[in-house]
Amino acid sequence: MATADDVQATGGSDRLDKEPSTELLPRSAAVFPALVALAYLTVGVAFFLDPSQAETTGSDAYWEVLAEAGFGRRAFLFAFAMVGVLALGAIGSVRAVLASGRAGVLQWGFVLGYLGYGVTAVSYFRILSGEAGRAQAFAAGDDATREAIASFSIGLDPDGWLMFGATGVFLAIVNGTALARRAWPRWLSALGLVIAGMSVLAWLGLLIDSSPLVNVAVGLGGIVLGPIWWAGLSVAIGRRRRS
Repeated sequence: MATADDVQATGGSDRLDKEPSTELLPRSAAVFPALVALAYLTVGVAFFLDPSQAETTGSDAYWEVLAEAGFGRRAFLFAFAMVGVLALGAIGSVRAVLASGRAGVLQWGFVLGYLGYGVTAVSYFRILSGEAGRAQAFAAGDDATREAIASFSIGLDPDGWLMFGATGVFLAIVNGTALARRAWPRWLSALGLVIAGMSVLAWLGLLIDSSPLVNVAVGLGGIVLGPIWWAGLSVAIGRRRRS
């Protein structure tokens, strides 16, 4: 373990700190974050293949696209669901690096992460299985039926309290902890904190019904920066595992 003099001599460099545990991490610890990064990249590709993204939400053309249940739309929903599924495994990787066995804010953050990504997975799988039938009923229904269908979401968290709010807090806690402990490079912690902020902004956008804010926050924080952070985390854990 490095002494305080050693840390000063390195100028507070971005070396991977061995605290709180020096136990050998399993190979899957680096694999899961890499898979999350790949899932986010797939979300980005599928976004451009999803024709509903070009339509105004709630318009007749939007519902017609949803009723068709084309490949691009289904690929987008499936990829987002897999982000949630794979992130549940990646949280275990983060816990293996950061957890010290003490209860507190960090453990609470892990719980929020499990909740947020778990709800993300279930919500997008529900939408994947039920969206087309719902859209077809909307197209065939009268005005009252359409109003009733449009008034609720088949997702579990339409206001994003868990999918964006809880995951944002989780990312803020783990990256803040990693920054303090130098558990992974500082730039990676800083990037994670930016993504945490984008996640919270997406949640606020849903609360105030601001589609532009949601699109910018999700696009920048998830599709653009998300894969970089998760891939960087995979590399950092891999290096820690071999050291």
